[in-house]
Amino acid sequence: MSANRETLLTPLKVKVERVPVPEFGQDEYVMCHGLTAREKNTHDSCLMKRDWSGIDRGKAITQKERLIIRCVRDDEGQKIFTDQDIDAISNWPADLLNRVFDKCSDLCGGDATEDETQSAAKNSQETQDG
Repeated sequence: MSANRETLLTPLKVKVERVPVPEFGQDEYVMCHGLTAREKNTHDSCLMKRDWSGIDRGKAITQKERLIIRCVRDDEGQKIFTDQDIDAISNWPADLLNRVFDKCSDLCGGDATEDETQSAAKNSQETQDG
C-alpha cells in the first residue's frame, strides 16, 4: 500500500547507538545519534567555501571531528560538544576517533570516505595557504 501524506509527514526518530570508549574508563561510552536531513545538510554545507566555489580544505581536514560534534549526545539527546572542541577531539587517538566517526557516519546514512574527502579537498580551487 502506498503511504499517504499524513504518514509521510509524521516525524521519525533518528537512529541512536551506544559506542564504547574504554580509553576514558572501563565502562564509558558515548551515544551516537543520526542526524535529521536538515542537520545533515547543514553539516555538509559547512565544508564549503564561503563563496560556494568548492570545499574548504581547512574544514575538510576536520570533517570527522565536525560530524562527531553534531552526533555525540548525552543520554537525554543533548549535544555534548561545541565547535570549540575540534582541537581536543583532534587529539584523540586515531583509532578512537575513527570508531566514533564511523558509527556517526553509519547512523547518518554514510558519508564520503576519507579518500573521497581528501580528493575533493585536493581538487578544490583553494590554494595551499588559503
